[in-house]
Amino acid sequence: MNRLAVDTRFLWFSRLLLGAIFLYAGLPKLMDLAGFAASIQNYALVPEGLIHVFAAFLAGLEVATGAALVTGRSRRGASLAVTGMLVMFTTAIFLAYSQGRSIDCGCFTSELSVERAGDIRDHMRMRIYQDLGMLLLAINLMRVEWDWSMGAVESIEEDEE
Repeated sequence: MNRLAVDTRFLWFSRLLLGAIFLYAGLPKLMDLAGFAASIQNYALVPEGLIHVFAAFLAGLEVATGAALVTGRSRRGASLAVTGMLVMFTTAIFLAYSQGRSIDCGCFTSELSVERAGDIRDHMRMRIYQDLGMLLLAINLMRVEWDWSMGAVESIEEDEE
């Protein structure tokens, strides 16, 4: 089996960056679950009776995943969770955008103070690009963490010694 050489510094940076972003985004949502539930409701993707449960679950998952990424705990599970959430977030924003909706994405709670639909749509488009960038980091992180656990990866630093 060919072993993949990986720069562990880049993985550490990816885990820390994604973890910090998810903690920064998730903690305010936990503090304002009603506001986060309202943001989720704007997407019209979750049944109305489940919105508050989904909001609590998702905010908790964001914080737990962010903490796991920052601390390096449960790296495989955290990399899978962050990748899955980013796929879900990107898809939801893209669907809303492609349907012509002008909504606050709810990414960092209620972050918009603009009223013009054009400004909100520009913000949504930017969020799609940002999520895609984070998704690339997350996919790489997930791929390496899972390969690492199967012994298919070695550190570049080990080769340099």
